[in-house]
Amino acid sequence: MIPQFVFWVALAGVIVPVLYLLCMHLLWPGRHANTYKSANPQAGAHLPWNGPLDQAWQQWPRVSVLLAARNEEQTLERCLDALLACHYAKDQLEILVGNDGSTDQTGAIVQAYASKHPNIKIVPIEPLKNGLLGKANVLAQLARQASGTYFLITDADVAVNPYWAQHMVANAMRFSTPAKPVGMLNGFTGVGAHHRQNLKLWGLQQQDWALAQAILFIGASHNMPITGMGNNMLVSRQAYEAAGGYEKIPFHVTEDYALYQAIKQQNYAIKTLIRPGTAVTTLPEKGASTLLKQRKRWMHGAVKVPWPFQAFLISMAAYHVFWWVLLASNVIFALVLAALKYALQVGLQVRALRQAGHTVSQKGVWLFSIYSPLLTVATVISYLRPGPVQWKGRSYERQGSSYVQKH
Repeated sequence: MIPQFVFWVALAGVIVPVLYLLCMHLLWPGRHANTYKSANPQAGAHLPWNGPLDQAWQQWPRVSVLLAARNEEQTLERCLDALLACHYAKDQLEILVGNDGSTDQTGAIVQAYASKHPNIKIVPIEPLKNGLLGKANVLAQLARQASGTYFLITDADVAVNPYWAQHMVANAMRFSTPAKPVGMLNGFTGVGAHHRQNLKLWGLQQQDWALAQAILFIGASHNMPITGMGNNMLVSRQAYEAAGGYEKIPFHVTEDYALYQAIKQQNYAIKTLIRPGTAVTTLPEKGASTLLKQRKRWMHGAVKVPWPFQAFLISMAAYHVFWWVLLASNVIFALVLAALKYALQVGLQVRALRQAGHTVSQKGVWLFSIYSPLLTVATVISYLRPGPVQWKGRSYERQGSSYVQKH
């Protein structure tokens, strides 16, 4: 028999994340709420959620796509083809690809594309320049060569939609005011299938990503942004330079979070949008080992988010412990609350995916209730277990408040 005190603690531990999820639904911006209204009256009242925006502005600003690439031969062509298909004035769009010490055919692929497309440029990356590491080092060197008013940052395993560049830039301009210009704008990243990959887990990862981005969207919509979205992110040159660039930002293995913090400190607006025009598709991790390496790296950023969201993450993780205790105490309470939590959680995920125009994996929806607790426990263990963060074939070890690269 479980003591009454333990029962009440377990009940509270189960109810709290349910209440958090309910609040997320209540805080979800309406279709014509602040994510639609323009802060800049000259930019018009509304922009379409998808499709071409050719007439939105007579003169589109110059844009630089910054793409870090390290051993990306399997996905790079898909990424470059999608970027080349963007509906944006070709003389106003440059694509800078940083070849970060690749040992496969990445360099040759980019060189072949650059020989056919003048707006693509390959940039050999100097290792550890100015003491920078990893993707931050690549982006710092690309930004120095970029000529755009805006930087569009994505990854080599991402395929953007044809109107991505227009929608990212148009919304950044639309939300900007002279007093508070947009310094960072995050789009939505879905997880999709691709015939060249082993994609058994794609539907489950799709649900996982959707829940995380729903939380980012709600936070940013209520003036509490959480982080950047490193594979689908616009950064204004003005904000990047005001923050000092990556050269002045302490290195972190979640480089998008580090840049977000620096831009936020400069009092620039930070927006997160969920809509088809700003949505892209990434590829899932191919197995449990690479998935846990990814999540361990993300955890190093998650522990620094604002406290309301830290509390949410902790309550969601602790739920899986409290629920089993509650089940042993009161089966009916446990099953009813589990069903309610599942419905609220899936509701957020499906809401985000549909608003972004992405297909919902029915299999992923049903299996997520099994996948989520297993991944949560494995992620916490992976994070707490001593050992370096492994990322793109490199290892980074925490030393105090900084990281060092292990060879």
